[in-house]
Amino acid sequence: MTPPQKPAKTKAPTESSSLGEVPSLRETLSQVNPRRSFILLAVGAVLGLGIAGFGLFKSGGTSSTVVAPENVATVNQRPILQTDFIAQLESLYSIPISKATKEQKLQVLNDMIKEELLVQRGMALDFEGTDPDVRAAMVAGVEQQVAANVTAAEPNDKVLKAFYEAHKPDYVTDGSMTAIDLIAPAAQVEKAQAAAKAIRAGGVANAIAIAAPFGLVSSKKLNGEEFNFAAKIHLGPRLYNTIEYLRSGQVSDPIVDGPDVHVVAMVKNDASLQLDFPAARERVLADYKRQEITRVQTAQVKFLRSKAQVLIQPEFK
Repeated sequence: MTPPQKPAKTKAPTESSSLGEVPSLRETLSQVNPRRSFILLAVGAVLGLGIAGFGLFKSGGTSSTVVAPENVATVNQRPILQTDFIAQLESLYSIPISKATKEQKLQVLNDMIKEELLVQRGMALDFEGTDPDVRAAMVAGVEQQVAANVTAAEPNDKVLKAFYEAHKPDYVTDGSMTAIDLIAPAAQVEKAQAAAKAIRAGGVANAIAIAAPFGLVSSKKLNGEEFNFAAKIHLGPRLYNTIEYLRSGQVSDPIVDGPDVHVVAMVKNDASLQLDFPAARERVLADYKRQEITRVQTAQVKFLRSKAQVLIQPEFK
């Protein structure tokens, strides 16, 4: 005998069943609504801009209101260093800062603030790009900065001796000469030969008088005793190189140089003497540093040019 079955429970009709399916709040919010999304995005953007604007115009900003210990002041956040202030004060008044009065300190500080203000104004007006003096000062400053390591370095004698050997002819004493340069038109080479022969016989002291009958006169390019470098400038390299080895009392053969023929009577010649390394060391050091400075500055310009866009008109290439 089977047990009696319980009657099945039936659901009571609900409001939703009678009015149709109504979605829950969670289901509603989970659905993408383009209009709602756009409104929320716009509201967020407006709030973000408002907060940023308030911070920009109302806050104290990021600028510091405290002067760092290593500075004596700041001007538009640019520091005036204590070390620069002390150096300028001591240079101006020739006293240590410990002995300076308050008025002296304020005077120096005000001068430095004024200078900084004017420098900043000049930068705002682009003086560094337009004023020739400012541009020249900036170029000189950069060149000095590039050469700072070379200037401060002290090369050892091994390096300097190698430089000395490579440039040995440059390290000689300043020789001097007393000579008489006699000239005639280039076509009168034969008369010049005769004059040279007569001067050798009569002596260089009377060279001008002896050469006169042959038509040769003093060029007046030389005036008494002159250092060799000066004589080279006055005579010109070609003529000087021909007569620089004449000994005292000697007379050159005729030398045609341009429109003239020259006969040079060497009254006295104190030739240059080769300096050894110890005697020439200071000059060698100066020349070595000068060459190294030129090298590093040239390398710097080459590097900067390789990184820059330089456009040149075709006719200047």
